[in-house]
Amino acid sequence: MLFQVCFLALLLEERGKGDLGRVARGTTDKLVRRHPHVFGDDARALEELPTQARTASEVRQNWDAIKQGESPAGEPFGSLPENLPALLHARKLLRRATRTEPSPWEALASIARAVGEAERTIAEKEAERDALYDRIGALLFACVELSATVDVDPETALRRCAEAFRQRVEGGT
Repeated sequence: MLFQVCFLALLLEERGKGDLGRVARGTTDKLVRRHPHVFGDDARALEELPTQARTASEVRQNWDAIKQGESPAGEPFGSLPENLPALLHARKLLRRATRTEPSPWEALASIARAVGEAERTIAEKEAERDALYDRIGALLFACVELSATVDVDPETALRRCAEAFRQRVEGGT
């Protein structure tokens, strides 16, 4: 990983856009700014944000608020990389959204609606492929939303389920 940092810093330097020192300073500033619960009331920390965090949830809330403060106004998704795996991308979209999180029961109701819509689309004799993608995508997104409401990482949950499936198939049970 250190090789990658040095290599990318060298590329920046060759293009006249920075160097390793600038990368290190930028990284240090970002670490201090995004972790006020570790570095305390540093002058570089955003003043309107709390610097105390007693739980992992508070740390995450502070982190999200700080990152939103770094994005241009009205663009909560601006710095979200497009190349993230789909489950992680959906989870980050939901976390950055500026709306209240539904209860687990509301999330389950969304899943039930998505299942109903998928059933209707599948039942259509000549359902368009795009419609199938939309319905299955909505179902998966609703599942990610449910996982967020109960603080379960959807990637880990799906991997555990897939591993259990693999073991059942390999074991013949």
